[in-house]
Amino acid sequence: MKHETITIRPEESQLRVDSLLKSRFPEFSRAYFQYLIEGGFVKQGSLPLKKRTKFAEGESFTVNFAPSELPPLEPEPLNLEILYEDETLIAINKRAGMVVHPGAGNRKSTLVHGLLHYLGTLPSSDDPLRPGIVHRLDKETTGVIIAAKTREAQAKLIELFKERKIEKTYIAITHSRPKQSVIDAPIGRHPVKREMMTIRPIDGKKAITHLEVVAYDHTMAYVIAKPVTGRTHQIRVHLKSINAPIVGDDIYGIGNEGKIPLCLHAHKLHFTHPVSGQAVVITAPIPQHIEAWGKKLEK
Repeated sequence: MKHETITIRPEESQLRVDSLLKSRFPEFSRAYFQYLIEGGFVKQGSLPLKKRTKFAEGESFTVNFAPSELPPLEPEPLNLEILYEDETLIAINKRAGMVVHPGAGNRKSTLVHGLLHYLGTLPSSDDPLRPGIVHRLDKETTGVIIAAKTREAQAKLIELFKERKIEKTYIAITHSRPKQSVIDAPIGRHPVKREMMTIRPIDGKKAITHLEVVAYDHTMAYVIAKPVTGRTHQIRVHLKSINAPIVGDDIYGIGNEGKIPLCLHAHKLHFTHPVSGQAVVITAPIPQHIEAWGKKLEK
């Protein structure tokens, strides 16, 4: 397998990794580089990169040119909890620990594999490892996630998310009570810990989250969070930034919490159906571990 180190040139400092690679190696397709990135073959040190990653001039990363055959997406029976389904889309209550689509370190038992088993087929897309996928949830986040059953629905749902026309409601248990009702703070990649996101006032992407504290005591709070934008790890980063990290968050939390699961749940999606034009509200029941914290705080 050919191995190459890429050092960023001045004109490449604002390019995403996938675009940079396509520019450097025009003999390969964009889909091939997406495959390499998703497969963990593009890294900075030991850390696999994401396709949206950007670097400054002089920084470097490595590429392993793996065989171009894409790993087959084999259907797997994963006992999905279906919240809603019609001819064009499906909504699942994602459980904690399930990855949405294949990627580095997660080649099997993803939501995509389960959907392929249940539906038989999913619409093809520009990214061969994400058929039908229109948005994502972090691995340990539970709750509503929708997928498309047709290419038309997939394109329209992606556009609805992009235009911020899908209202998202999350429930979180936080350490301490948030003091703000709205967080408006740009988010970008952490300059050192590349697996993390952080607040970046100068070069981050706009990120807004509305908060409502439902119940609290002197150490914790039950919070409803409504992200207006959809940045990676947005709610987790925003709550950390105001000293109210989410309970059980092993990346942005307080640490040393043992095996407490992440207390972040995608509770509800409200949107206009991309084909029928009807209003759709999909709600996922609150997980037991979050509900238990909530009852304690409501007393």
